[in-house]
Amino acid sequence: MGETIDNMKLLRESIEKYKLNHSTFDIKELQEIRDSISLSLFYLSNEYALLKHLVDTNEYFKKRKFAQECESLRVKSDEITGKRFTREQITDKAFLNSTEESEQLINSERDFFEMKLIFDTSNQILNSLSSRINLRKNV
Repeated sequence: MGETIDNMKLLRESIEKYKLNHSTFDIKELQEIRDSISLSLFYLSNEYALLKHLVDTNEYFKKRKFAQECESLRVKSDEITGKRFTREQITDKAFLNSTEESEQLINSERDFFEMKLIFDTSNQILNSLSSRINLRKNV
């Protein structure tokens, strides 16, 4: 079997290489770094999409659990007073009973936004590389 490539590691190494030597590289070296960053982003795009899908899935599960809890509490009564739960009580209890789903959503959103930030900043670096290459061509 072939060796597995860690695209996140390759992306970080390429960006670090650019950060340390950007002013001394010639056009060819700048283009190689640009290609490396672009390819890393391409290969990370599936993970990016999966993280977005996980956020959407966890949001669905959170909403479903909340709705199921609300529905089951509508027919129940307070054990102390014997009265049916108010809408506010139902909402509060349903919220508390769906905290695990809420935490999963929060975690998946954190992972997705971290990846989104990596893509956004990497694209800014690609723009910087492109500008630097164009400047070097004109010198």
